[in-house]
Amino acid sequence: MAAIISFAPFGVLVAAFLVLPCSSRAGSFLRPSAASHLAVDDLAVDGDSMSCSPLNNHGSFSTVTVKIGSPPQTFALVADTGSDDLIVQSCICKASHHCPESFGSCFQGTNKSSTFALDPAPKEVFIRFGSGDIESVLASDIASVGLATALMNNSLLLMVQEALKIEGQFEGILGLGRPHRGATSVLEIGEDRELPGHRRTGQPGTPEHGGPKIEGFLEAANVDRFSMCFNEKTDGVLRLNAPKGTNNMASVGEMHWGLDFQGISIGKKSDPVKFCSPGSKKPGMQSACGIIPDSGTTMIMGPKDQISTLFEDLCSRWPRCQSMHDKLVAKLNMTAAQKINEVPYLVQKEAEESEQLAPTMQDLLDSFHDAYAKANTGDSEMPVPQNYPGAAGQGDYGEMKPDMATAAPTRSSTFQLLLQSCSSWGKSVNLNKEMPSLFFNVAGKEGASDVLELKPEMYVAEMPMEMVHTKRATMFGLPVIEVTKSVEMGCVPTFETMEYETQLNGPVWIFGTPLFYAFQVHYDRLAEPPTIAFLREPCGACVDGHPQVKTAALIGERLETSVTGGYLRRITTESREPKVDTKEPF
Repeated sequence: MAAIISFAPFGVLVAAFLVLPCSSRAGSFLRPSAASHLAVDDLAVDGDSMSCSPLNNHGSFSTVTVKIGSPPQTFALVADTGSDDLIVQSCICKASHHCPESFGSCFQGTNKSSTFALDPAPKEVFIRFGSGDIESVLASDIASVGLATALMNNSLLLMVQEALKIEGQFEGILGLGRPHRGATSVLEIGEDRELPGHRRTGQPGTPEHGGPKIEGFLEAANVDRFSMCFNEKTDGVLRLNAPKGTNNMASVGEMHWGLDFQGISIGKKSDPVKFCSPGSKKPGMQSACGIIPDSGTTMIMGPKDQISTLFEDLCSRWPRCQSMHDKLVAKLNMTAAQKINEVPYLVQKEAEESEQLAPTMQDLLDSFHDAYAKANTGDSEMPVPQNYPGAAGQGDYGEMKPDMATAAPTRSSTFQLLLQSCSSWGKSVNLNKEMPSLFFNVAGKEGASDVLELKPEMYVAEMPMEMVHTKRATMFGLPVIEVTKSVEMGCVPTFETMEYETQLNGPVWIFGTPLFYAFQVHYDRLAEPPTIAFLREPCGACVDGHPQVKTAALIGERLETSVTGGYLRRITTESREPKVDTKEPF
């Protein structure tokens, strides 16, 4: 048996493929068509001229329209720079009840597409992603994206069964991953066909590998360069055979589109970085850190300790946050010396003095209550309020536990809690004027470098979360606080934690969708090594397969429901996270 491995997250999906003769079960649905001897010369393949396709904005990810077959059947596929293959849901999957109706449209080749072809003994491909497994078969048909058309010759993957942890629409994937020169991506995994126990016998492109190479759409359509960018509340643009970029940086990543990450400067691009500086690189390493621009990952992902350091620094450089932090430290220092039953009174008193501080104080009370109880009464069985479940990232970045010597929260905790309560102060505030910009320092393999500025509107977003409300009341003549919870819009930093440590490139970050809202991200597949560039041009629009310069922002629509004046991005769908094998190279 042979297996193919490819790194294909919905962000950076890690995939393992098993290729074997198609089973009789799948064959009963997929019969060879009359076009089974389809040749490349039978079709007009046009991928040399520049064209484009809209990227439909789903909030946490984007899809691109792909047409397959003759006459064409239309699908909304996830545009993914972390994978290589063209995968579409087959109607077999739905007919056999292996794919839910919520996944959307499915492809039917036999008796519906005159250009569909299937080998008499088609190959069956098992694919492992971070979000689950897919079973597919290799077929042939024509596919088009924008004005680019290609024959997918035994390289169209038809999904016939799935075990994915995905809710809602999922019709397939358009892989836009880094090219691997001469690699077959094939592995041996043993005769038991059990993917969880697959054993590797070599890296892609080495003599240990064998088997067929599955060609992606970009290669089949002769697309040498492409770029991607997103627009808020409207479609983004995928440009195919885009003009050459400027300041192109050679990919440091061998498996992924990846760059040398040299840390984040806060406030000014010349400010020193707190982590990932080139000087921290150890002997034998290519870079201190790495970063992967990935269109399918919603957030910016990085190591827990580095994100915590970033939040600490951001709070100290944001006057509103530093002021809030000083108030909390002073209040909690005073409270630590008093009995636990006085804490609710102090929280309520603060709520009366400052409407802005009330939700934050309640959250801190929830988190610190147990520590205070043990410190002041020694009673570990004392009832503890439930921790605030709406604190986005609270579990990721560390629980908000005080230093028992000072009962002080961290600036990282204050930063997150202050943003979460933005509905109480955000309407009259422009965060772009209050908070500092972030400057991501990146470099290529051959020395070219760039500094990528993200303004607060790019690294803070509105999201629904469970909020806590308090109300003072009396019970048996004693003051009590009534706590109610409701789902409301709050604000979060667009960062989540992920530990991806590599030997040659240190901890690897994933630069998700915020990057694609801020820049046109340009990829050159023809260059050796392949290159990445970040263009400071408006994303524009795609009309009838041709890119247009268009910058209309739907600010009026956003103002009606926004809790921050309408300038922050709103994410209401479940975020897509990468799950990479940290044992794999960068």
